[in-house]
Amino acid sequence: MVRTDDAREPSDQLTDTEAAFWRFVRFGELPPRVLPYETVETVETEQPLLPREQPFDPGPHCA
Repeated sequence: MVRTDDAREPSDQLTDTEAAFWRFVRFGELPPRVLPYETVETVETEQPLLPREQPFDPGPHCA
């Protein structure tokens, strides 16, 4: 039986250079890596109690 799809065989592995090339083709140039001193610490907080949105009221003139 002949395969007609373009799926790679599991034994057909890419080299690191080929993988880097195809990553670049798919995603383009990646942004520079974020260094640890450039990160910001975050703190999980609870959701604030916001007033609920009132449903639309067309008023007494709409029948």
